[in-house]
Amino acid sequence: MFVNVHSLGERNGKKFGMKLNTVANAVEEISLIIKNNYIMNSKKIIGIVLILASLALGYMGVNKISNNDASVEIMDVEISASNESEKTKGFIFVGLAVIMFAGGLYTVNKK
Repeated sequence: MFVNVHSLGERNGKKFGMKLNTVANAVEEISLIIKNNYIMNSKKIIGIVLILASLALGYMGVNKISNNDASVEIMDVEISASNESEKTKGFIFVGLAVIMFAGGLYTVNKK
């Protein structure tokens, strides 16, 4: 069985593009490309996911901090209420977001 597949990549600093004749050779070349990090490795993907999740968590935390109080004015008397537990949760979310962001940056930049 012959397959017309051209493998493209770089091996030992030299570009290569050779015709593969069998399915076994094609699978072998693809596995070499994956092993040699020509395709994004899982650590970088995990790092990117951590960064995106930290941005979402930070946004939620900031919203919890800023939207935790309300006030009503009735006949020159102002009544205000604040939800301290939501404010505390917001600070926890922001703290976790900072830790996740730092972990994501470390994972992406790790060699």
